[in-house]
Amino acid sequence: MTWGYDSTVVKGVATPVDKSNIFAHARDLLYALDRERPPGRPLIFVTHSLGGIVVKEMLRRSETSEEKSVQDIVESTQAVVFLGTPHRRSAELAALGDVWRHYNFRVKTFQEALGFSGVDIGPLNEKVVPDSSSSLDDLREHAETIHANHMNIVRFTDESDPGYRKVGGEIKRLVGFVVARSKYTNEEITGCMQSLSFRDLGARQHYIKDACENTCNWLFDTSTYRIWYRRQPLSDHCGLFWLRGKPGSGSRP
Repeated sequence: MTWGYDSTVVKGVATPVDKSNIFAHARDLLYALDRERPPGRPLIFVTHSLGGIVVKEMLRRSETSEEKSVQDIVESTQAVVFLGTPHRRSAELAALGDVWRHYNFRVKTFQEALGFSGVDIGPLNEKVVPDSSSSLDDLREHAETIHANHMNIVRFTDESDPGYRKVGGEIKRLVGFVVARSKYTNEEITGCMQSLSFRDLGARQHYIKDACENTCNWLFDTSTYRIWYRRQPLSDHCGLFWLRGKPGSGSRP
């Protein structure tokens, strides 16, 4: 799903300008997700510039909502990728807070490396969003730069573009994380554990006596163990020490 808003400040005389603010855009995005997204589907947000602020405010609204379907949006969020987002551009934006810190999802930050004009003359070459503003100051965000200005940080020539490889590679990694994480639902895991349960499951632990002195110490003197412990030659055992025996025959390997 792609979503955007009109950020143009001035248009032609006959064309009206969208006068909605960040909070209105965040509300629109929240209800669009609530309407169009199947409940429980994992979410990864990839944002540019003020779009990152819109997503942060949207997540804040989701968190404070009393509607379960709306709360599900922040609860299903798996990752947010920020590209040139001005987290500290003004007191109003900074006051939105970092809702993501309270949930177990990942954050990735990309910062612009070049000034807007590309001309190394005073303010003409300043970054639109300076590093101090585009970073959340959290090591978990793994902030890095893309060799482009604020506009071109999300414009790539082709698949070999270094910026594309960075952003595309990160998204691919995050998707893999989501797939691995959501392979089994909580209900499936709970059902599996319940199917293995039986009455007095932990009762046997109360009848196990303390081991006799020097029990199993002989194992450490065997050549098989010593070879494994020295990890040489590693090619013979691949770092594995296998203890095996017949069921019910005790701990003898």
